[in-house]
Parts: sequence; C-alpha cells; structure tokens
Amino acid sequence: MAMLFSMAFGSVKIPVKESVEILSTKIANGFGHVRTTPLDETNVFILMELRLPRILLAGIVGALLSVVGVMYQAIFRNPMADPYVMGISSGAAFGATIAILFFSTFNILSFSVIGLSAFLGALITSLIVYGLSYKKGKIQTVHLLLAGVVLNSILTAIISLLMIFHRDDLARIYLWTMGSFRAVTWSSLRLAAPVFILGVLGLGCFVQELNGLALGDREAESIGINVERVKKILLLLGAFLTALAVSISGIIGFVGLIVPHFLRIILGPNHKTLLPASIFGGAIFMIVSDTLARTLVENVDIPVGIITACFGGPFFLLLLRRHRRNA
Repeated sequence: MAMLFSMAFGSVKIPVKESVEILSTKIANGFGHVRTTPLDETNVFILMELRLPRILLAGIVGALLSVVGVMYQAIFRNPMADPYVMGISSGAAFGATIAILFFSTFNILSFSVIGLSAFLGALITSLIVYGLSYKKGKIQTVHLLLAGVVLNSILTAIISLLMIFHRDDLARIYLWTMGSFRAVTWSSLRLAAPVFILGVLGLGCFVQELNGLALGDREAESIGINVERVKKILLLLGAFLTALAVSISGIIGFVGLIVPHFLRIILGPNHKTLLPASIFGGAIFMIVSDTLARTLVENVDIPVGIITACFGGPFFLLLLRRHRRNA
C-alpha cells in the first residue's frame, strides 16, 4: 500500500489503477504476454525508470536502518541506540566528500564512485572504532561509544575544513549529508538488493542471541550464548549493513531509533516478531518520508533526512521525557 501510494504521487500524478496496469503489463511482458491496449509511454517511463527504483531503494534503506537499530538496541540494552552509534555516518560522509571533490566524474562497473567511496569510508571507520574498543579479547561497550563520538567529531571537523576550501562543491556535499534518493538507479538496486537479502537473513540467524543480549551479558552467558563472539559478528554485520545504506542514500537519521522503539511498544521485546516487523516498518516509514520529501513543495526535492528528522526529533524528546519519568 505504501508503494502504491508513493507511485501515484509526484510532480506528475499517476492514478493507482494506471500504476497497477503498468506494473502488471511489465510483469506479463516478462512472461511473453503482450498487451494489446497501448499505455501512456510518458507515465511508463516516469514510473519504471524514475519512481519505482527510488521507492524500492527507499524501502531497502529504511529496512536496513531499522533492523540494525533493533540489533544495536539489544546489544547496548538502550532504546536510544541507533545505527550511527559507531561513527558510521561521519565515515560515510568523509568518503563521499573525498569522492565529490576529487573523483565525482568516475564510475566503477557502472556504479557511482561517490556511493562506493561512502561505503568504504563507513566500513573503515567502523573497523577503526571496533579496534579501539577491543581489549583483552572483549569489546568494551563504553570505549566503543566514546571512540565513535570522538571519531565522528574529528571527521566532521575535517569535512567542514574541506567545504571551506572547496566552496563550489559545498552544496553537493551538504545535500549528500542530508540524505536523498533522487540519484538512485536500477544499477544501485541490483547491487543493494542481494546484499540486503543476505544481510537480513544473516541477522535473522541470531534472533535467540539478540533476545539473550537484551537481558544482559551475564544472563545471556547463563543460557549458553558466547557473548563476545556474538557481539563481534553482530557489530561487524551491523556496520556493513549501515555502510551499505548510507552509501546509497547519504545520511538519514532517526529511522533506526524511532521505528524499532515504536514497534517494541506495540509488539513487545521478542526479536522473533520485532525483527521482521522492523523490516516492514522501516521500509514503510522511509517510503512515506521520501514521498513527502518529493511532493510537499512543488518542483522541489527536499532531502529525506529533513523529513525523518522532523518526525524523529520530537519522538526522541518524548522518549527522553518518558525515561526521565521512569528513572
């Protein structure tokens, strides 16, 4: 329903019925059935080449950020943890900034070098934070958080310095850091979809472990969970999936915070239901947010990070207020 709603709205309105006809015709053509009644070719192009890949990638990114948020909240036992807790966003922004300034005209295997550079920046930053927090065979949670905060500040300062010396590219860098899906293509989807499926399936193998970690390290060990081993695997997997998400869309905040927490209130803390629900919840939230981003102001594509911040900021404050009352 969210996808159909999103396909119908934009600078050119395409009725839901016509959207369904276009999609069903394309699917039927794939099986050798040819439609006799002609379709509006302009609407076909808008839907199939512009809106559909954008909608699908928005759903994938929303699902990725949401499930990683669920994972981090279980590991850190903190409902206010989100996918950027390890400084991944700043690493991605730094990688994208370098690519925008020096390599923006290059493409590698038809993929934008900006997205690939952002992915590498996010992944390398995550590994650095992970290495700084690893001591005596264990991951020190406090060190992990502190290293992420410090590295985030350092990289943000470097990015600001680069923006000062390259004012002509300031707008491009700034817009990327606010998050957007306007530059996505089917090539981006072909790269992201299989990695997303494999990553989510891999995370689904650790449902019982997530339930144990949410109770606490000691309780998890008492039921036979190798806490340190599981943490290592999950943190690296989470870093990889978040790096994939930000390399596609730029930095989009609050999705991994508000969606898992909202669903946890409704469904409870059991990750057998919370994890799959977060996939769909995150996808729906991001698709709706992106639809608002490209339709709220005529002929203006607002960065989707602004829309999610408008939802997430007040929710975060309410969450803080609730925890203060319960303290």
